[in-house]
Amino acid sequence: MLNNTKVSEIMTHYVTTVTPNTLMGRVNEVFSKNDFHHLPVVEGETLVGIITRQDVDRMLRCVDLFRTEENRLHNDKLFNSILAEEVMTADPTVVAPDDTIGHAAVLLSENKFHALPVVKDNKLVGMLTTFDLIDFAYNAQLKPVPVL
Repeated sequence: MLNNTKVSEIMTHYVTTVTPNTLMGRVNEVFSKNDFHHLPVVEGETLVGIITRQDVDRMLRCVDLFRTEENRLHNDKLFNSILAEEVMTADPTVVAPDDTIGHAAVLLSENKFHALPVVKDNKLVGMLTTFDLIDFAYNAQLKPVPVL
């Protein structure tokens, strides 16, 4: 049952996105105000990349020059001049809504991903995360078995 369930049945349907021209300060703000770790980058409805919270943290460390108060403003200005397209992973691995969660689980596991964008007809329609899979599997195990 678990392997044949469609991605569309357990994916997150409403996804926050940014554009390639979104400044990294805004990307960081989106992550700080939300409880997710993956942010699709779209042009219109077309997925062009993905940024993770880890990407943002890595970029913050890169521009954190000397960690002095006098450099803080320079560091912030530098960080806020970077565009999402300069940090994103372009053309990320995706799944389709009709793919099985078994297929998605293999992609996640083999690539050590924590999320996969869900795309239909070149348009982003959702996200599937390891948390979605865990919640689904755990809840499936808790369902009572019918007595015959």
